[in-house]
Amino acid sequence: ELTEPPIALVGTHHPVGTLPQQDSFVSVDQANIVVSAMKKAEDNDDLILRCYEASKAATRCWRI
Repeated sequence: ELTEPPIALVGTHHPVGTLPQQDSFVSVDQANIVVSAMKKAEDNDDLILRCYEASKAATRCWRI
């Protein structure tokens, strides 16, 4: 099951509830940067992101 491709499901607006139609845990400000994984650090509350650059261009993508 882990090697099967994901199945995309098209959702529609639900009349009950307060959740937005879309949301995000993280975003990047460069179109050629892809966030492929996110996890909580084991020894503190930091988040660890796995990202990659998708267009073979030098890119700065983080801000502090």
